[in-house]
Amino acid sequence: MGDDEMTRLTAVMRRAETICPAPWNVRTNHDLDGIAESIRVNDFRDPIEVWATQSRERLPEPHVIVAGAGRWRAAVERLGLEEVPVIEHDFEDVQAAQRYSIANNRLTDKSVFDAPALIAQLEALPELDGTGFALEDIDGLRSIAGGGMSSSEEGAISLRERFIVPPFSVLN
Repeated sequence: MGDDEMTRLTAVMRRAETICPAPWNVRTNHDLDGIAESIRVNDFRDPIEVWATQSRERLPEPHVIVAGAGRWRAAVERLGLEEVPVIEHDFEDVQAAQRYSIANNRLTDKSVFDAPALIAQLEALPELDGTGFALEDIDGLRSIAGGGMSSSEEGAISLRERFIVPPFSVLN
């Protein structure tokens, strides 16, 4: 990745109507209330990523969201934001944009937490607002971390298994 590529990764504020979810987006069941709560409490720290140029030629608006459709929906539908932070990407073709979008979602799903470390971090917070976790989640993490795991899994759990939709990806 060259210096000009790094420069292009700077987030810019864009009017929400100038971007739209990708027609190929297969992610469903976004926790819009949880995402909106995270944006409200933590600010909009994870910009929406869009396909804005193809082979360095600007594409017409609306630009397609390749990562962050849930963040966009929460911002628009729950928080009423008119502008959102966006990172504009250049893709060679639709397959490259789709590949990135799929990888962005899939690799997050495959992530695991160190359960004892996560529990310690959550318990150290003065409140859980904006984390995507509730008190009962900590109890669930304790029960999973405390029993029935092989030595290779000890301390690491898949939140996808526990919560179906991974809460650690609140802004996704």
